[in-house]
Amino acid sequence: ARCAAGDGDDDGAGELGADDARGLYASQVFSLNGDRDERLRYLHAVMGAVECAIAARERYHSARTLPEQGAALQCAPVRVIDAVGARCARMSVASVRYDVVPTSATAFCMWEELGRGACGVCELVLVRRRVSGRAVAHVGVLKVLFDVGVDQGLPLAHTERDAWKRVYADTHGKCVEVKQAAGRAALIMPYFAPVPPDERHKYIDKVRDVLVTRFQPHRLAFADDDMRWRHVGLCQARGGGVEVVLLDLGLREIADDLDYNAYVDEHCERLRDTMGVQQRGAAPVMPTASAAAAAGAAAAVSAAAHSRTPPHP
Repeated sequence: ARCAAGDGDDDGAGELGADDARGLYASQVFSLNGDRDERLRYLHAVMGAVECAIAARERYHSARTLPEQGAALQCAPVRVIDAVGARCARMSVASVRYDVVPTSATAFCMWEELGRGACGVCELVLVRRRVSGRAVAHVGVLKVLFDVGVDQGLPLAHTERDAWKRVYADTHGKCVEVKQAAGRAALIMPYFAPVPPDERHKYIDKVRDVLVTRFQPHRLAFADDDMRWRHVGLCQARGGGVEVVLLDLGLREIADDLDYNAYVDEHCERLRDTMGVQQRGAAPVMPTASAAAAAGAAAAVSAAAHSRTPPHP
């Protein structure tokens, strides 16, 4: 408004005249030497970015829902993060796709914080692509490591990525890659739906099966306090049904003399004891189709468009 009313020239001898006061932010703070129209264009761009940031902040402080498979987005405010920093933007796409993980992307639209732990924060991210002439958003999870620069964080990220590729070599390990985000090490990986609290009792045995069939052969185990419900996710299994995936693979090697069966029993009992507890740092429970419903409809391709349980990548 100050810039719009004047040309920014100094109207007084050594004092701020009316025009100069109106154009102060454009000519001095922003160090622009162009005419009033140029300054106006710059200020309108800044104002748009601020409005976008305010809208994004409001969304981060309110209840959010995940976009459904196949949903369209119109002018949604997002933060775009790449290797060096972040900026505000708006995203419009004809379709949201959970079945393609954007592992090759270098910039990500941050949609929602899913949860945070001791080492990092996980954000649901979207990457805009053009597929057959249509704008689509491929969905993934970006885990950004806390308080460590790239030099220190990249080895940690590579260790976790390698654990994914060992434990889930034939499936999800192919969809996990190391990235950089605003000067920090990060990982891009698939999104897995959280287990609804009222259905957790159905998955204790499946967690046991995953530990025995996927983790034990590699002599890998979770840290003593890391077997929590927020580290258990769901996705559609190949051939139908629901697959249980254990997340946050900051794992430790286990000693040769460890009784793995006793270890599995202990951690499954810990999950059983906390089935109705919202654990500290846990990701919010998003609206999701019941696992039973997803299991019954997973074989039908059309069911993916109506289910918030993402299909297998």
